[in-house]
Amino acid sequence: MNFLSENSSKKIFQQPYFQQKGTLEYKVFDKCLKIKIQITFSKDQKIIYSRDGVILRVQYIFIECKREEIANLSKNPEILKNMEQIKNLAWQGEKAQNNKKHGKWKASWNGEGLMNVGGYYKDGLKQGLWKEIIENYSTQAQVYLFGEYYKDLRRGKWSYIYKNNKIYGGLYNEEGQKKGKWIELSDGFMDYSQVIYIGQYNTNGIKVGVWQIFWFEGLQIGGGFYSEQLGAQEKKIGRWIELSKGFKQESQITYIGEYNIYGIKAGRWDTYFNWRENKKIGGGFYNEQEGSLIKIGRWMELSKNFRLDSQIIYNGGYNMKGQKIGKWDIFRLGGEQIGGGLYDEQEGGSRKIGRWIELSQNFYDYSQVTYNGEYNQNGQKVGRWNIMYNEGLGYKQIGGGLYDEFEGYSRKIGRWIELSDDFWMDSQVTYDGIYNKDGRKIDRWDIYLNYGGNNKIGGGSYNEFEGSSRKNGKWIELWEKFEADCQITYCGQYNKEGKKVGIWIEMKREYNEKRFKKIKKLRYDN
Repeated sequence: MNFLSENSSKKIFQQPYFQQKGTLEYKVFDKCLKIKIQITFSKDQKIIYSRDGVILRVQYIFIECKREEIANLSKNPEILKNMEQIKNLAWQGEKAQNNKKHGKWKASWNGEGLMNVGGYYKDGLKQGLWKEIIENYSTQAQVYLFGEYYKDLRRGKWSYIYKNNKIYGGLYNEEGQKKGKWIELSDGFMDYSQVIYIGQYNTNGIKVGVWQIFWFEGLQIGGGFYSEQLGAQEKKIGRWIELSKGFKQESQITYIGEYNIYGIKAGRWDTYFNWRENKKIGGGFYNEQEGSLIKIGRWMELSKNFRLDSQIIYNGGYNMKGQKIGKWDIFRLGGEQIGGGLYDEQEGGSRKIGRWIELSQNFYDYSQVTYNGEYNQNGQKVGRWNIMYNEGLGYKQIGGGLYDEFEGYSRKIGRWIELSDDFWMDSQVTYDGIYNKDGRKIDRWDIYLNYGGNNKIGGGSYNEFEGSSRKNGKWIELWEKFEADCQITYCGQYNKEGKKVGIWIEMKREYNEKRFKKIKKLRYDN
């Protein structure tokens, strides 16, 4: 299986759509976390989003009656970037005889129309006034853009709409480029990350001069200067205060350092937490090497999910090639070591080797999960890996299984006990089942709730269909927000293609009850 990064959704369509075949792994946002899903390009001109054998969404390249369309013959489709959009976002409209979008198109969310979201197409091109959702639109980021298109190019004044308030954005020129003063919302703008950028664009649509970064309270928290060389590409120079990609209320991370005259980070960059206290908690040195920026020497780096309840620091060294080498330790901010291991310098880069204690992607105070095991000389997981959990009285084993290396790749084989993605103190859900020799889930998988006892509460079987593992037959599944105080399950059938069919029963039980009670019926079309 190929791997597709979250920044590569456009690259997969460098070829025409009809030449794409097979399945790719792709990272999307699910709440604040990035998770892996699978995208399959089928022979019958469909894009199928799935995860662990469950089909999340099917998109069609052509429209038939009121069926959703994702692309014209002349355009490639955009890949959705978060789970909420995959599950809830749909567009409806008409097409002309040449298979291009035409007339009024409108958006819906979870089956209900989004108020006035949409606009008109003329021969496949957006035309006139449009109200659009932002790229990372979700229930926590209900932000819209409003303005005018001319032959698929934005023109004139465009504004943001957030909580029924209009926030002035700026102007587009006749080539669809931003110009003059702009007030922009950050790419990750949402209810708990209300970050705004204010600055100027030149006549070529390039940022120039001073740009300031503000928190929603109107306080400046960052910024710096862009080179004003006309015709040049966007280039930061001098001292900057930058925000982390995941900057939000409980994760106020900033980076302070210098850009050289070529727009490349140089020298010491320091990492600070909580701009009110401005506490330095990490950093290190950058070096330019053959046009590339690399880290060198000793670094203290923050985990990707660093926040108030997950203050994790990685401490180790980089060689002169910018590769991690030697011992890297994982600490809580304050000094307690909770993991780590060794990197070995090899041809083509450094690799993890030997015994490692790694933290789960969602490690935090109420979900202290680690993975303990071995890497071989090729940097592949091998042998037994144990899953450990600390509920406050020390770590104990609650899961794990075996890895096998085949043709240079590591894959799970045999019996595994795995944790749910949202495993935490009040939702200690585990999955128990078998991987075949190809690393695919097969046969029976059971779901257990360890909270208050190891109780089986669900499960079902997997079969192989079109080269992938998919759920089949009767299943009892857990609600995505399942926890001790809100225990909801769904019982029903999957067909051989991994699609829910027929009647599904929603069940619920309270924390102190032994049995689930029927709540309602849900019907899925065959």
